[in-house]
Amino acid sequence: MEVRGSGIDVVFVNGSVGVEKPTVVDALGESEVEEGVPHAVIDLDQIRRCWPAPENDPFQLGVELRNLAATVGNYGDAGAEQIVVEELGVVERYREANQARGMLLCRLVIDPRLAERRLQARHVGDPEGLEWHSRRHREPADILAGAGFEELVLNVGTRTPRELAAEIRIAAGWSQEQRQQGLRGTGRVHGIAVTGE
Repeated sequence: MEVRGSGIDVVFVNGSVGVEKPTVVDALGESEVEEGVPHAVIDLDQIRRCWPAPENDPFQLGVELRNLAATVGNYGDAGAEQIVVEELGVVERYREANQARGMLLCRLVIDPRLAERRLQARHVGDPEGLEWHSRRHREPADILAGAGFEELVLNVGTRTPRELAAEIRIAAGWSQEQRQQGLRGTGRVHGIAVTGE
């Protein structure tokens, strides 16, 4: 996968079902708007959504990677310096092929009981959806915890999406203070953010 726009920074935000990754990523994007920083948000679930899936690619990872490369390149050509993306499966292959300035891999974690309460509130009147998502919380959480690829792990707890976004921005070197002091580009990473359900 070849990615145009090598001046782009990348932050991936991962986590299991119920940690509200999209809400945190939206808050991160809103912060960048307020700072006037050109950026884009990519939902990987959407860019691989096609039917039927190729027989040799039932999870449509190949489609996702090709679309991601094209999308990141297009956003870079349009002036985006930072991009917000969604999901885990692509991370290692994206890291291998990515030509961005830097990447931050962030994982959001949550107490399973709090995740269950959030899922119950989200799936009122949808018992099948609640059952599926409740079952799905622990499996991805265990997989992500065992992968050990992230540089930043944030416990969601009762913190607001804006508070979590602020921590991600600091870890990525995106805070207003870091930019004013010319520290952007000297930290561990700068970035594109990834989310999920």
